[in-house]
Amino acid sequence: MKVKLSVILLLIFCSSAFALNLKRVLKIGGNDENHIFFRHGSIVVDDNENIYAVDGRILTIRKYNAGGQFICKFGKRGEGPNEFRSSPVLLILQKMILVWDCLARNLFYLTDRLEPLKVERHLDFGLEIEASHSGFVLNQSQKNDQSDSDVKLVAFDFKKQKSLKFYQYSGIQEEWRKSPFFWVFFRGKIAIEKKSGRIAITSFTPLSEKIDIILYHPDGSLEKKVTTFQILKNYKFDLRFLDLSSELRRKAINSPAFYIDRIFFLGKQKLIVIYQYSDSHRQENKVTLKMAVIDLDSGKILDQMSLKNGQYFCYLKDGFLYGFEEDENEELFLGKYQIAD
Repeated sequence: MKVKLSVILLLIFCSSAFALNLKRVLKIGGNDENHIFFRHGSIVVDDNENIYAVDGRILTIRKYNAGGQFICKFGKRGEGPNEFRSSPVLLILQKMILVWDCLARNLFYLTDRLEPLKVERHLDFGLEIEASHSGFVLNQSQKNDQSDSDVKLVAFDFKKQKSLKFYQYSGIQEEWRKSPFFWVFFRGKIAIEKKSGRIAITSFTPLSEKIDIILYHPDGSLEKKVTTFQILKNYKFDLRFLDLSSELRRKAINSPAFYIDRIFFLGKQKLIVIYQYSDSHRQENKVTLKMAVIDLDSGKILDQMSLKNGQYFCYLKDGFLYGFEEDENEELFLGKYQIAD
């Protein structure tokens, strides 16, 4: 009886264990103008596995098929027609490619052949923006002054043509009195489960030892809040415990920094969190880049792994991550990576 019980417990443990591993299955790069990349940018993938990628320096969007063959391109840096002032963010919505130019505040509607349909100008969207099958989810931009007391997360449903308010953080003024550099550390990131429209936003402050993951239903109603203590507890943030004085700026520059780069849903009950930690804001200091998988029931880290400095993941679809990294010759390429467990 004891033997049977031990076997059952072992099977349960093995079935629930999660081992994170990345295996690259596609590499897009080269020396010709349609394959060379100068700087990472936004990526999306359509239902036919076609890849749309932005070069963050020249601000051109390129389309590749599932095998990495170049198909077509659109746009460039500039202020004229079909040009971008900032690195555009790509979205897929109802078989269209939507392109958000944050600096110009313009939204381009393109066909899947990257042919322009229309442009909406001077829109009031924020810096963080994601799309589900039915509409946008965006994190409104946060001003860096004491008068700004709210960080808002809203969605715009294209079918119903109305906005929904999901999240509002009103604690900035209180945190500001404790740390005028609060805004440097507040890095709320959003993810949306593409098929269901379920939403996640991460929230943390330099005065806390925890990261909150707030989950919402597609209609904007709160699902639950999950808290994880297992990431921040591994790092020391002297700035959070300082009695801030006239030397704050110098101390802040030399203090540790923690950022959440991106988050992605991995199925319904897991969230990928890509984060970085540096021992100082100074660029020459060491930066640690990691990827963690968090259980959305318990908040526990199921597994995590170190990433190469310079790896930048932009999109997740059907168990594959898409992003950029440098090869042994320090040349940038676009890669597709299978998440293996």
